[in-house]
Amino acid sequence: MQNLTKKTYFAYALHAYNNPSCSGMEEFEEDLMRLKYIRRLLHRYTRNRDVSGRLLLNHIIGVYNVFRPECVARLLFYRTHRCARPALKTVLEYTNLMPDQVPAVEGETILNTDIPRDMILWGILKETVEEYATVR
Repeated sequence: MQNLTKKTYFAYALHAYNNPSCSGMEEFEEDLMRLKYIRRLLHRYTRNRDVSGRLLLNHIIGVYNVFRPECVARLLFYRTHRCARPALKTVLEYTNLMPDQVPAVEGETILNTDIPRDMILWGILKETVEEYATVR
């Protein structure tokens, strides 16, 4: 498996892109920006525990809708700083999208078991979903 680095990231993302209704490169780049938004939300949460659970879940679902699911975790872990990995793992586990391992991210295989779950964020996500479910 090809190592995901700064040089290979864009080509890997393009290869993983699976949006039949895509109208061009501009739409692909907009979808790719969702990865950046997720990274920003996770870093904001990591810094000051401020996060919109609903916005974070919407972006995660949006990314999984347009990129091949088996590739998304690699793209997200590449884009996310180490200090935000527990938050990322938590979101992916909450949505049942966290793989057992994420191979070849800057020469490292990231193991699910090596990253702790963020129970505060887990509670925020659970509350977000429960709140949404009661509104419906």
